[in-house]
Amino acid sequence: MRVLRTAPASFEKNGRAMRKCKEFQPERRAEAKTDSMQMFLNLICGGFLMKKCMMSVVLVCLLAVPASAAITHRYDFEKDPHDVVGGLESTLVGDAHVTGGALVLDGTDDLLEMDGPGTAINTYEAFSLEMWYTPNAGKNTGYTMLAYYGGNQGSNGVNYFFMSTARGDNVSRAAISTGNTSNPWATENGVNGPEYDDDVQHHMVATLTQTHVSFFVDGVYQGTTALTGTNKMTDIAQNLALLGRGGYLNDPEWAGSIHEFRVYDKALTAAEVRFTKFFGPDNPYPIVIRNMSPADGTDKVNITPTLSWTLEPGISAASYNLYIGRDPNIADPNRADVSAISTLVVPGLTTPAYTIPFEKALQFSTTYYWRVDTVMEDSTVYQGVGISFTTIPQAPVFEVQPVSNYLFAGQTAQFTAQCLSLSPVSWVKWYKVSTPADVEITAGPDVTIQTVTEGDLTASTLTIANVEAADEGTYYAKARNEVGTTQTDLARLVLKKLVAYWPFDGNTNDSSGNGYHGTGKDGSTELSVTLAYQTGVVGQAVYLPGTTHYIDLVDGLADDFVGGLTFNLWAYPQTAANWARFLSCNNGADSDNIFLSRVGTGTALRFDVYKGSTNAGYVDAADALALNVWQMFTVTMNETGAVTIYKNGVPVAAGTVQIPNVVKRANNWIGRSAWSADAYYRGLLDEMRIYNYALTPAEVAALYTNVRTDEFICVPDSENPLSYDLTGDCRVNMDDLAEIIGWWTECMRVPDEACGGK
Repeated sequence: MRVLRTAPASFEKNGRAMRKCKEFQPERRAEAKTDSMQMFLNLICGGFLMKKCMMSVVLVCLLAVPASAAITHRYDFEKDPHDVVGGLESTLVGDAHVTGGALVLDGTDDLLEMDGPGTAINTYEAFSLEMWYTPNAGKNTGYTMLAYYGGNQGSNGVNYFFMSTARGDNVSRAAISTGNTSNPWATENGVNGPEYDDDVQHHMVATLTQTHVSFFVDGVYQGTTALTGTNKMTDIAQNLALLGRGGYLNDPEWAGSIHEFRVYDKALTAAEVRFTKFFGPDNPYPIVIRNMSPADGTDKVNITPTLSWTLEPGISAASYNLYIGRDPNIADPNRADVSAISTLVVPGLTTPAYTIPFEKALQFSTTYYWRVDTVMEDSTVYQGVGISFTTIPQAPVFEVQPVSNYLFAGQTAQFTAQCLSLSPVSWVKWYKVSTPADVEITAGPDVTIQTVTEGDLTASTLTIANVEAADEGTYYAKARNEVGTTQTDLARLVLKKLVAYWPFDGNTNDSSGNGYHGTGKDGSTELSVTLAYQTGVVGQAVYLPGTTHYIDLVDGLADDFVGGLTFNLWAYPQTAANWARFLSCNNGADSDNIFLSRVGTGTALRFDVYKGSTNAGYVDAADALALNVWQMFTVTMNETGAVTIYKNGVPVAAGTVQIPNVVKRANNWIGRSAWSADAYYRGLLDEMRIYNYALTPAEVAALYTNVRTDEFICVPDSENPLSYDLTGDCRVNMDDLAEIIGWWTECMRVPDEACGGK
């Protein structure tokens, strides 16, 4: 039995003309062994029977490994720019050329155009992009991209996924943006890493699933970001598939050498990334096992788990060798033989699963490393990827955590927790965070606690009916067994409500009853000032002169908007002041900001969430702002970050942002920005409201028509449309009947005589 550790490509130099040998499949290998040497070499070398070819090819192909079934496209740049696995052809653009086993790009109108429709990357369930590259030192200072799949509209990239090693903001990045063609960069979901522009070879992997994007640089995990809003893998355009440039036509091309580029039809795990990085470019050592369970990094695993795995499609095995132990070197791809450092070695398994027996049970709360090597019919062994898991503690472990409740007064709140325990759970108790000590929840007229145990799982549900203000707060559960006690995460009960309301009738007091009063301030001295009031849309309105006067609100106003928000106000701006704020909740520039403002000196209105120097998304309503006229603006954001901007009760823009952080914002201002260079607001403001949830379109419309009582707003209901509202005015009346009468004698029958006409 031999462990094959080197893929054919490590016999390069003499073998650069032998790419077909690398693709030699196991079933063909056995057949080739019985062929004559002449036929064998003709098949592999295309008839080049030189002495070097014969020596290299015989050695390589007798030990040839199957290319990983997960690699769907591979560009090794040995002799041309084409795909050696998927068979797709590519086009060199400009001075781009292949030499020395690399695609060489000088950063000036050079790139490689791959086959986007042939790759069809948006049809994958998940994919990974892997690249080995050497950047030209100091040449990639702009927003360059290594690999780009997507489209473009005008000069912008749209509906794309990319990975980049060097950018104008001094990071590397992998990101997706789809469904936003106006400002796609604003709604990207991506992960940043370190920037390298240093004439040194590096390794980069970006993975995308239906829900997350992940990023690795030089084998180091950089992070994972969830897909939000309109970002979907299925919406990535097939128009462009590029190396060395992105879809943003004004961005520079990348300068350097790309040694190999691969596309996988799966999201590589961190362990698999370390594995492929170890074997390197030009050496596609096969990952013959597609999935392993428990997956890498899994915790709370039973001490007698069933370990299982599945092979890549099209690969069969004679048996498997399983290794498991507490030594991290079991997961090191550099260790071909790990039997001596494994606690448990199980050779010759004929099925892809093994249950650890009770007499060999693992230890509690311990990290274990395991690997499965695959043995082929010819006794060749393919080394497996080593991964880890952590076993369950002896004390109860909560598998299901309670979820926060955001609901209206009078509704019913419910918190559920589920724990796993190998010994009987003696009790589960619920608590509410309080001062000086947390309070245990007991059953009562509106409170029930139900706890059920089935096997090793114990589930407990706390139900609070007819919730009121006194029920708001933070809740958690505790479970105890014979070993110890464990606590769940914290969950909150928050009532949806009007948080603050400033009618500005001669003062800046909050009329909601929540105490978020305002004080007139001079930004240059931070001293209190007396503000002026004029006639508003309802009663009076506050006037801000646009110098350094603003309204400073009580702290705590914007600490928590994870359940959504609504900003609503009437405005009468008198100047197009640069980035003037209507409302800003912040702790200073480049901190956690939530604001509603003018965009520059233009007419666009922006809602922005800014997370500690990172823009977490914004939505612009173009041409929304007019001077010297009263207009009502409303922004709603739901619990998923979906944003709608309304003007005068009518939707004018929509988009997605990240949910704001839960932090205390000490600077809650009306009329002032966190950035000192921005202008103060000049004009009138009236009837300003803040809610901690997203109002419905009908509720927003009602805020407008309650003031403009002689107007109406059409609010279509997509779930209950008016079937015969042919005029689109949200009414079925004589106007709609007139439309029907106009069609009364029209006919689409064939022949014409069937219509009953002449």
